[in-house]
Amino acid sequence: MSPTLSIENVTKRYGALTAVDSVDIRFESDRKYGLIGPNGAGKTTLFDLISGVQRPDEGEVVYDGTPITTVPAHEITERGLARTFQEGDVFDDMTVIENLLAAWPGRLEEGVRTGDGLLEQFEMAHTRDQPAGDLSGGQKKVIGLVRTLMTRPEFVLLDEVLAGVNPTLQQTVLDDLDDMHESGTTFVMIEHDINAIMEFTDYVFALSEGQLIAEGTPEEVRNDETVLASYLGETA
Repeated sequence: MSPTLSIENVTKRYGALTAVDSVDIRFESDRKYGLIGPNGAGKTTLFDLISGVQRPDEGEVVYDGTPITTVPAHEITERGLARTFQEGDVFDDMTVIENLLAAWPGRLEEGVRTGDGLLEQFEMAHTRDQPAGDLSGGQKKVIGLVRTLMTRPEFVLLDEVLAGVNPTLQQTVLDDLDDMHESGTTFVMIEHDINAIMEFTDYVFALSEGQLIAEGTPEEVRNDETVLASYLGETA
């Protein structure tokens, strides 16, 4: 089973703006989680604080029973906690397989086998030797996800990995992530597509203006009056 992750009274300020406001969340290894909220709710900032990209002004992040609040981002990844980025950044001048190998921590031959296996699993094998810069935006998002998985994480933060991905490939990604969860990987997903959240996750946290305002099953959160008023609007 994957380690647990705890966000303990975490706050992040930018001048007069409080982007994350005293958030307490605990992620267990037996669920797939969703993190929802409108733009500016603090979702990506929270991922930044967890993954070491930024430091909180207050509070603590604890992974596998150990505080990681001041641990460098690369070391957090080495400990098994990885994340994707909204932009789906790739090295444009490198081939897809070279992009994947850039994240591989072990021997080259094993990395090539792992990369080829993941590309096949995510139905992206046909892109293997293409320059990554030639891919569509949605394909780059998937390659960014696969590159994250090359680090062999136990716990993965997914920041809008489905945005811009065509519906058929989206379903492939969700099915593959489901299989990985069954094998012991824990996922936390940020998505604006509520249908994807409803399909993929078991438990959802909702943020608004940096504060946690609701949590529960996807159906419970989707029908929560505070969430309906603050987040979903017409989408509800």
